[in-house]
This record gives sequence, C-alpha cells and structure tokens, in this order.
Amino acid sequence: SVLRELLDLAGPAAEDADLLVVSGDVVNFPQEETAAWVAGLLSETAPFVYTAGNHDWFYEGMAGTQSELQRHWRSTALRPL
Repeated sequence: SVLRELLDLAGPAAEDADLLVVSGDVVNFPQEETAAWVAGLLSETAPFVYTAGNHDWFYEGMAGTQSELQRHWRSTALRPL
C-alpha cells in the first residue's frame, strides 16, 4: 500500500515522532476492516491523529446519502478529532 510505503520511507523519523497527523483520503473504498487496518498500521508506528477525507467514508454508488454515510463512519470507525 502507498501508506505502508510512506511510513517505510519516513523510517526512524516516524518512529521517533511525537505525533503523526494524517489528513484523510487514505482509502478509496471505505470498509470497517480497512479503517481498522489503517489505525493498526499507524498505531504500530507512533501516536497519531487522523481526520477522514471524503474518500474514507464515501464512494459513488454506495447506498445512502453522503450525510448518512459520513454520520455512520464517524460513529463507528472514523471518529473525528
């Protein structure tokens, strides 16, 4: 994954960081398993905060409105800052 590659590229600097800030759009097709994978990968590296971009909770053709999907993901896996 590109996220894994970026964390590997950052190497020791990421591991020594006080905090990683991830600004969203990490995935294109939101699933609870994907959100858990991202959180797990980040938590192995350093403390982090993550704010979801629209790609993290919505893609064309998903059932539900954008507002409903955003509320769902914010309440289940992508808790806002």
